[in-house]
Amino acid sequence: MKKKYLIVLLIIMFVGSFLRFYKLDFQSMWLDELVTMTVVDMPTVSDIIKITTDADIHPPGFYIILHYWIKTFGTNDIQLKMISVLAGILSILAIYFLAKEIYGFKEGLISASLLSLSWFPIYYSQEVRTYSLLLLFSILSTLFFWRLINKFYFDSKIKKLDIFYYILCIITTSFIHYFGLYLVGLQGVTLLSIAIVKKKYFKEFFIIYIPVIILYAIWLPSMLLQFKGGGGEHFSPPSLDKLFYFLKYIFNDNKLVLLIFFSISFLLILKMLYSLKWEIKKFFNEIEFKTKFLLVWFFIPLILIFIISHLIKPVFSYRNLIIIYAPILILFARLVTYTISKRWQRISLVAALSTFLLFNLIVSKKYYSEPVKEQFRETTEYIISENNNLIDVEILAYAYNPDFYNYYFHELGSNIKVNHFIHISFSDDQIKNIINSCNSKYLWLVYAHDEPSKFFVDEILTKYHETKDKSFIGANAILYKRIDE
Repeated sequence: MKKKYLIVLLIIMFVGSFLRFYKLDFQSMWLDELVTMTVVDMPTVSDIIKITTDADIHPPGFYIILHYWIKTFGTNDIQLKMISVLAGILSILAIYFLAKEIYGFKEGLISASLLSLSWFPIYYSQEVRTYSLLLLFSILSTLFFWRLINKFYFDSKIKKLDIFYYILCIITTSFIHYFGLYLVGLQGVTLLSIAIVKKKYFKEFFIIYIPVIILYAIWLPSMLLQFKGGGGEHFSPPSLDKLFYFLKYIFNDNKLVLLIFFSISFLLILKMLYSLKWEIKKFFNEIEFKTKFLLVWFFIPLILIFIISHLIKPVFSYRNLIIIYAPILILFARLVTYTISKRWQRISLVAALSTFLLFNLIVSKKYYSEPVKEQFRETTEYIISENNNLIDVEILAYAYNPDFYNYYFHELGSNIKVNHFIHISFSDDQIKNIINSCNSKYLWLVYAHDEPSKFFVDEILTKYHETKDKSFIGANAILYKRIDE
């Protein structure tokens, strides 16, 4: 690598790392992150596998990795998010190497720069969920998949170590998320199709995919139980406008950012057509195999998931489609380097785009100054501050798990714990019985993500009257006092 490219890459890595570490604990963990926390804090891996089988819709890979991480480094907001942060930083390096291998150094640096400054990967780099790791391994697996494509399709030589690394990558990718398995499956179908057409490389194909098949054969009963139970997220069949909103989401969830990238791409394509004297056939002939590979990586998974979501089961989700985020950045980078020959013009455009992305992140989206996640932590902080002057007080949590609040009470150094717990699925009779068991002078009601029903509130008001009500983002803390006091 030339020294100047190395210096630029190091600057990109530094900026990307800073943006992912900066204010890492600024926002409270929200519902899904707290669910992750309770799963990975299980005593053993067997417990994690059992709970993911019974009450989740994801494979256990991410939970197991994070389980061992927090057992080594401790359980707090920073350490819980650290795997995602590191995966986000490594994704910058990974997309650089992928784009460099497919096209060259310039495309690698532009792709890395865009990924380092964009809201979409930064947001998931600071969340206790699997998506940052999924982005990293979707890029890494495709890096080695590209080398295998060259072997299968062009009979190029590749190192045995590359095959070994690809096997490790696809095992990890397929076990951290089912969309990872989906990507691995599409890659497998592609290699098998080439092997059938060329009538060779069957041995290599089976060596590569047998480990994943064996491991998933072991996991299959648990996976079927997950799907049968219907746990996890519930989506509606996507309308066509969802495709537009998906593009908006991955471009900083901002229409202006999407418009700018689309406009630049459109103008560069027009410039390319002009140089070819508007010959459309020649334009398509100019599209390299490399570019077709990236276009297939982006469009085929997207189109198939859209169709599956209508014909079989709705699974179309913006964050799950992070597996096809990298190719759109690399394609844009290639368009810039292919159509703009003058170095200063390329540098000026990329610098302007990078500045705009940073401005949009910090100023327009106010990412580091305005929280948007459900404020479980702030709710518990408020109760701790208000509880000092209260005697004979209990806490009633309306939640999926009382440990969502107990975790933050403990992290904030308080001995307070949830005394009564009502799950969102409890019947009216169960709610009534639990509220009847509340006999303290004061009663805190805390809830987030889901609001209690009118019956729930009315039942509390038969014994208590409201004295304080504090609202937070997606959360509430209400203090009641007994009527007879």
